Amino acid sequence: MENNNRFIAVIVFLVFSISGQAQTNPYILYLKDKQGIAYTLSDPSAYLSPKSLQRRINQNIVIDSTDLPVSEQYQNEIKSFGATIIYTSRWLNAVYIQADAGQYAQIKNLPFIQAGIQSFRIQDQINTHQTEAVCSASYSDSFSDFLGITEMHRQHLTGDGVLIAITDSGFPGSDTLTAFKHLWNLNKV
Repeated sequence: MENNNRFIAVIVFLVFSISGQAQTNPYILYLKDKQGIAYTLSDPSAYLSPKSLQRRINQNIVIDSTDLPVSEQYQNEIKSFGATIIYTSRWLNAVYIQADAGQYAQIKNLPFIQAGIQSFRIQDQINTHQTEAVCSASYSDSFSDFLGITEMHRQHLTGDGVLIAITDSGFPGSDTLTAFKHLWNLNKV
């Protein structure tokens, strides 16, 4: 009987402790600037990899403020409210956080926050069954012309030596879809 009471007490404690936790949501915070960073545009090797620097030289890409990291000072201030930083984006000068509504209400009023929006995770059901092609017509020539591939090849732009990265929140089913199978087989994913 005493063991049953202990078990019930533990269950009640767990239920109340779990339900007492504030629900957190994902938010995207866009920052006004990149003040308080220790990096400069004149020394990109401090925050960009040698491979990235070489790629920029090869492709004549100018280094600008979007290449600078997100301010650590701002990140620390956001974390001081209890929010968890999930990801930062240099290009967008944004921070993706997980926070409860109260934390977010305080954080979004910080002077360096330009805008904040709640992010939603969409859980779609995807069809992983393979479907047959609706039409067997060849679009290769017209589609290539439409994209300007012929002209790119005339300018010797073939894609050789170009690094392609897929940056996304995920591709549900990518490990089972035929279109991505070769990438998984070659350990590219």
